[in-house]
Amino acid sequence: MSFRKEAKEPNLGYRFIPARFPKSIGHPELEINILCAPSEQHFDPKIVQIPIFTSINSARPHQIEQLRLYHPWVYQHEYRLAPGLITLSDRKDKTVKMFTFGGSVTIDSDENCTTCLIQSDAPIIEVPPAKQAVMRFVEEVEIILAERRAAWAEDLTVFEARLEEVPVSLLYAVFLKELAEEFDEEQESGSMVGRDFIDIVEGERDHMKSTGRWPEDIPSVSDII
Repeated sequence: MSFRKEAKEPNLGYRFIPARFPKSIGHPELEINILCAPSEQHFDPKIVQIPIFTSINSARPHQIEQLRLYHPWVYQHEYRLAPGLITLSDRKDKTVKMFTFGGSVTIDSDENCTTCLIQSDAPIIEVPPAKQAVMRFVEEVEIILAERRAAWAEDLTVFEARLEEVPVSLLYAVFLKELAEEFDEEQESGSMVGRDFIDIVEGERDHMKSTGRWPEDIPSVSDII
């Protein structure tokens, strides 16, 4: 399936579609364009590294690996996006990074350009973001993921397979609930917690509730991964 005709700015190395609500910390879609020759008009990615879950037909099914995307692309066109960092690198060794909670990856390629569309039910967050509180949010999520990975150190294949089974919107809700509870405890103990950070967690949670995407029963992180 080709989506190239939908691209509004094909000469831009990457672009986000608007966030779901004005104060969201990220975006539901990211479009990346790897041109055959740099446009010199924007950031021109040459290589894109994307965390994906391997397919059932691979040598290591349901595991996380880094997809190294470049132009031209002659391989598989659809992948399952895994939580982690997406890294865009240009010909001048500059990089742009985004954090994702998972989603889908769709690739379209012709002789002039390889376009990658990344879609997610949770915000795709550019890092470092403009607000320090958003960076702290990403760091806290990465810490939780690292702790859960360490808990499965003796069999990481189980951890990655469990992570793949969780719907993205549920995974995001679980992290929001975990962080809200964690910082409620800090406040009760007298710790100073940044108001901006709390506003992020509450704002994302309230938006999911207002749009009917907040689950009625949210498990703990350790229950699902």
